[in-house]
Amino acid sequence: MSLLSLPTEIISKTCRYLGLEHDVDGFLSYNNDDLKSLRLTCRDLHAKTTFDAAVRYGLLLEELEIVVDHKGLCQLLHLTQIPAFRDRIKRVLFYYPSVKSMEDDCDIPWGLSPIREMRREEISTYLEASETVELLAACFRNVKQATSLEEVPAQDTDLHRLIHAASARSGFARKKTVFTVRPGNLSGADHRTLMICPADCSPYTKGIEIGTPTLHFERLEIKQIIQDAKRCNEHGYHLKGYQPDHTNLSRLVANHTQIETLRLDGCETHPRLRFCDGCHAVFSRHIATIHYSNITRLSLYATYISGGRLRRFIKQHSATLKELDFTFVTLTDGSWRSIAQGLHKLPKLDTLSWAHLFQKHAVPCLQSGSLSEELKSFCMNSSTWEGTSNVKYYLQTFLESFCMRKYYRNTRGIGSGVTAAKTLPSFHEVIMYRFADVVMEPAGMASAYAIQRYAEEILN
Repeated sequence: MSLLSLPTEIISKTCRYLGLEHDVDGFLSYNNDDLKSLRLTCRDLHAKTTFDAAVRYGLLLEELEIVVDHKGLCQLLHLTQIPAFRDRIKRVLFYYPSVKSMEDDCDIPWGLSPIREMRREEISTYLEASETVELLAACFRNVKQATSLEEVPAQDTDLHRLIHAASARSGFARKKTVFTVRPGNLSGADHRTLMICPADCSPYTKGIEIGTPTLHFERLEIKQIIQDAKRCNEHGYHLKGYQPDHTNLSRLVANHTQIETLRLDGCETHPRLRFCDGCHAVFSRHIATIHYSNITRLSLYATYISGGRLRRFIKQHSATLKELDFTFVTLTDGSWRSIAQGLHKLPKLDTLSWAHLFQKHAVPCLQSGSLSEELKSFCMNSSTWEGTSNVKYYLQTFLESFCMRKYYRNTRGIGSGVTAAKTLPSFHEVIMYRFADVVMEPAGMASAYAIQRYAEEILN
């Protein structure tokens, strides 16, 4: 009896033995080289092993990374035409094509280079072509049927016009796209649809991510870079004394009060400034003044923020907030204990992720003396908690054991919130720990667990 004559179920069980590996902890994983070779032998085997490929490539399918050139969009179109693959897609990230260096005049044939490099003029022509819009629109028509799709981040502003055009042509009426904007560059053509025609992009706009440009430098170059940036801060770097006027940002957020997701990226991962005018202006003057009636997720990253204004914002949106993600966040006033008290009152909060939390002012630890030896063994840098009752129980335990330590920083690091002061301001870091009786679920493990169940069926 030939392999092709066997039922699909038997072939699937056979595939589960191909490339099965055990690590030292007993965790099961797969090397997919043999499965790939098997699927390339003939069309019938390729079709009968689609389920196995979907499970074993699940981690890759969850977060697709697509370069927006002809080859990348054709790959996306092919993947979204297969229901077993399409239904495992959670996020689709689009990347601007690689730009060929002006010094490189040799033409690399499309099929001979792993990375297709194009000149900027060639890229612009391709992105504006009607054929490109139609190709991406065809992908969106397929993606509309994806059962697990969570969001489509549009992080590169140079791709916004293409995504708007393809979404409109495909009738993509699912609120999944999250657009990244730069406060200092909202008058450009790339943001025209978001700024002028909010009703047109409302059917597919899930959220807005507000980014901040950052300076990258070596220690020897820092003084010269700061001096150059101060003379002409056209990019909006958060330098000392920077007083931004983001009128267009206020207009944009006021036109998109129905968004479900809001993310704010600041200028600094580790605190070095006593106060950042740039971060303060973006949140306090523009974001916190608006009520978002449908917001379910708030994400803050590498930013300085007022603790009082943040707690007030959370309270104003307590009826809808379900997910919170705070990473490298520094409070310029208030305390994370107060923030945690506000979070504990949220009725729908079912996902809490936070890491590296700092504040300017010290707060007495609720633990008697120093941190107990029992808790020291559970100290960690970050944590993610899921489930409404589990999150509430964690926050209650966190408040009862709230503790912090003096934060010491010996190096300047990388960022745009640069201070010339020789003495860095004093900050304190919240100590986070895992409690033995609170369930902690690793985020993004659905596909890994699916592979475990897939393999265990033949082992049991």
